[in-house]
Amino acid sequence: MGDSRTAGKILIGGVYGLILAFAFFLLFYHLDNHLLWGDESETAMLAKNVMQFGVPRTFDGTNYILLHGRRDENRAHIWIWSPWMQDYIAAGSFALFGQTTWAARAPFALVGWCCLVALALVAHEIYRSHWVTLASVVLLGTSEVFLLHARQCRYYPISVFGEILLVYGIYQLFNQKRRGIWLAAFALVLQFYSNYIFTAANLPALFVLAWMLRKQGRRAALRVAAVAGIVLVAALPWLVYARP
Repeated sequence: MGDSRTAGKILIGGVYGLILAFAFFLLFYHLDNHLLWGDESETAMLAKNVMQFGVPRTFDGTNYILLHGRRDENRAHIWIWSPWMQDYIAAGSFALFGQTTWAARAPFALVGWCCLVALALVAHEIYRSHWVTLASVVLLGTSEVFLLHARQCRYYPISVFGEILLVYGIYQLFNQKRRGIWLAAFALVLQFYSNYIFTAANLPALFVLAWMLRKQGRRAALRVAAVAGIVLVAALPWLVYARP
């Protein structure tokens, strides 16, 4: 009996490993086969300036990066149109691997792969079913839309990763776990500093969550309020600095 259970665990583990390995291949295969397109080039150029100046400047003395005129920068020629997380991630990759197309995209492809790992962990925690978990990972890991976006030098996979963490945080809040506060708040802050539109889109979910948890009493509502408060405090520096 014990041998059959051990064999079953090894088999299931092997299936997870094969799926994740195949997804890794899809995410990284010929990652530099095409040149960076417009938005990717914006991220890469700002990352290059981060390496030179420490901040994403729009002007390096030769090149000027503007998409929407002066709304993209402040008076010090520092980029304020969008948060800087993707720029610093790309800059870190450039510092490690050099300024190449592959290096620009690699960290985001890696985050995309981490999305699959996180999805596997969260799905199994919620459903306690390997079939549900494997189906979830296969569907996301073979999604052309997901792969296309995760293989770009942009914030896309970071936002997806944040969404998975948000789902898990909400699950923890339903189960009256205090760590759900920090998980949900971290997920929303992560999304805010990748692209704050995602946080704005998810904020209504907090009101729905508070309404759904009303039967659990005042503490449940306070946990949701704590999530909103943490997100606001964390987002305030950017709101004051960039005035988006």
